Amino acid sequence: MIRPVGILNEISRLYPQVWKQTQLFLNEKGKGLAEWESWCFLPLAAPYSIVSTSIKKTVLPPDMVRDVSIIGAMAAWRLSQGIYRFDPDLFEALWGTPLNHDLPIDLFFRLPEYCMYIETPGKQTMGKDLHGFFVHLEDDVNDRHVELRLLLDFDDSPHPVPIHLDQEGILKSIEKAQKFSADSIRRASGVELFFNKETAQFQAEEISPLVSLVLYICSTNAELVSKDGRLKPNRAKPKKIKKGLKFFPANKPADWDVGLRTGATLRAARNFSESSSGASTKTGKSVIPHTRKAHWHTYWTGKGRAKPEVKWINMTLVNAEKAGVSPTLHKVKK
Repeated sequence: MIRPVGILNEISRLYPQVWKQTQLFLNEKGKGLAEWESWCFLPLAAPYSIVSTSIKKTVLPPDMVRDVSIIGAMAAWRLSQGIYRFDPDLFEALWGTPLNHDLPIDLFFRLPEYCMYIETPGKQTMGKDLHGFFVHLEDDVNDRHVELRLLLDFDDSPHPVPIHLDQEGILKSIEKAQKFSADSIRRASGVELFFNKETAQFQAEEISPLVSLVLYICSTNAELVSKDGRLKPNRAKPKKIKKGLKFFPANKPADWDVGLRTGATLRAARNFSESSSGASTKTGKSVIPHTRKAHWHTYWTGKGRAKPEVKWINMTLVNAEKAGVSPTLHKVKK
């Protein structure tokens, strides 16, 4: 059983009517319910209502709040069922890139699907083996704040991590999410939770590599290719039926390879550098191939270049032609 499919099947078993109920909420968008942004498939208020109705309580116990997050992610992921696998060398380079700059929030709105599953082979986070994680966006219908929602695929159970997107950086985003959760619990149940800055710092450090992977996929020059030759994933669209429009789930998962060309070039550069380890990186005429790590970069734009614009710069290979020829991907026509 493919892991994300197993999670989807389990939540479908626990809540047999969940996808019919989800469609009912979608049908009421802009009618009985307020509008929400197009990049959000379904606000989490809908899964919360579904779970609370199942136990006939308005306030959910903590263990069932997790089900809200799982339903929210699965409702969006089941439409396309995209599974993203990074080239190993690109994966390691991105994993080690620090997020020590302002977050370029606009990039997250470029998620190619409503929800993706990104594999993380051989990695741990928060002290547990991490098989992968789901990622999607939340448009909170109450105060309209925006969240990047991660659902971590651990052995024991999926673990939700909300990130309130804040331009000041990943730590501030995590802090906002934790304070929001504490306030919500206090208002709903009267239980007082105290914000712990050390916990937020730890979580920010653990989650940063995952956000780096997401940012790469959202970047304009991301390399994505599917097994059938498609070069670009797309958000699912509803189909017209007698009663209106309806979303249908994908028949099976869709595998996407990420960064094959960049990974191959990086390996060639590393092999070239290792074979030339005794030589200086500089010669009389040129520099041997080497990488510049992915990083944040601030561009000053506008009149008088007074407006800062933060952009994500992917890793680059200097003098790539000296490292050998990188593979070329060709779109397959059927």
